[in-house]
Amino acid sequence: MTIYGSRTVHEGSRVAIWSRSGKVKIVDGPARVTLVFQRCVPLRQYRADQSQYLAVRKRAGPIEIKPGPCTVFFDPVEDEGISVENAVQIDASQALVVYRNVHAAEGGSVKAVAHGGGDGGG
Repeated sequence: MTIYGSRTVHEGSRVAIWSRSGKVKIVDGPARVTLVFQRCVPLRQYRADQSQYLAVRKRAGPIEIKPGPCTVFFDPVEDEGISVENAVQIDASQALVVYRNVHAAEGGSVKAVAHGGGDGGG
């Protein structure tokens, strides 16, 4: 905890400024912040390339999937954790079939088919 001081938040960085009362303020760089009885915590940035995705576990329960390429900063209030995962690669001769259960009133299950890449020439 800083009694009185200042901190530079560099471009491309993000920090969480925690007050003594427990409130948080998120600051994106570039910025200069003055701290009075506050704590400044750098937030980790997660990156996924085109063959990866980010799985963001929220404190409220859901998991958000962010396909790469992307970057996400950890949010200490909203997020429980973030992990970088490898995506399933399929080629033009393959297909990925995903079945998902839905409410019985909506028909029971949903099927989605993702065909592999290729040049699109058929």
